[in-house]
Amino acid sequence: MLIECIKDVSSIITDSKIRTLVLKKDGSLWVMGFDVVEFKYDAPLKQGEELRRIEGLGKVTSVAMGQSHAVAATADGMVWMWGSNLAGQFGNMSLKESSAPILVHEFR
Repeated sequence: MLIECIKDVSSIITDSKIRTLVLKKDGSLWVMGFDVVEFKYDAPLKQGEELRRIEGLGKVTSVAMGQSHAVAATADGMVWMWGSNLAGQFGNMSLKESSAPILVHEFR
């Protein structure tokens, strides 16, 4: 049941592309609707109240979402990004997108 899944929420971030990130008090990060990189204007809408955990992150302390990417800071002071990197948002001299969070080592 969805109500059981979304208790103990710290913050919620949503955007105009039918994506919602849910940060729980335990530091876990969850997504509802489209994943950060999968939204396409011609894609069918997802149905239901599916809440999926974003794997690969430690305890998340804050999160933000851009037009087609997301960034999370973890309790150990690390910064993670995923989604589109079309404009070089990841700061790693690459334009390759990532559907999974990648550690930002440095900005160049």
